[in-house]
Amino acid sequence: MRPAIKEDAACKRQLANASSAREPIHACADINSAADLLHKKADSVISHAIGQELRAIRRSRKMTISDLAQETGLSISMMSRMENGSACPSINTLRLLSRALSTPLMAFFRSYEKEFNVQYVKSIIDTDVSLPPGFEDARHLLLRHSPSPESRLFVEPYLFVLTQGSTLECDAPRDGVKLIYILSGELTYRHGKQISQLRSGDTLFFYSGVPHGPERIVTSIVRYISVCSRLRN
Repeated sequence: MRPAIKEDAACKRQLANASSAREPIHACADINSAADLLHKKADSVISHAIGQELRAIRRSRKMTISDLAQETGLSISMMSRMENGSACPSINTLRLLSRALSTPLMAFFRSYEKEFNVQYVKSIIDTDVSLPPGFEDARHLLLRHSPSPESRLFVEPYLFVLTQGSTLECDAPRDGVKLIYILSGELTYRHGKQISQLRSGDTLFFYSGVPHGPERIVTSIVRYISVCSRLRN
């Protein structure tokens, strides 16, 4: 028997306003644009981290930019751009800098390693946290990525466990990308006006700026991972 689906007026309006013109090619463009933006941001973080370490190591060796440029054969302008984080050195360039400064190559990544934390949640422990509206009967949020103040990347990985009696609602549109991976069971999932039949092992990847969410639980129980990535304001 199909479970009752709770849809408030706002949700209905969101679904009604989801443009039928959003064909797969447009959705792919949205996803690619968001992914490119995330990649560029990650490259920028790495470049600035390397630049900070390069400047600190150079100064600790009592060397000027001109001195280091002469030792490596690089231009002074390139040295300045690397230290400012506007240029990311290649591996070969890092090797040149490593030899000139008599420092391990990995020393240039110390600041980058400090930017992020590793979070670990044991599978036998349920984490009690607040869940999105409409998903109070889901099991728990696996973990939440807590970026450093310098990072704008925000990732929300959820584990959902839904049954035939679960209340289903669409998620509010939010810029970013989302991945759904079905661990077990079967359900139908709505993305705008498109409905996908998902079974164990299936993956759905989409732009999350369109109303979306589980439409119908087919089996008695469904378990799936939902990972949403976006840039913080």
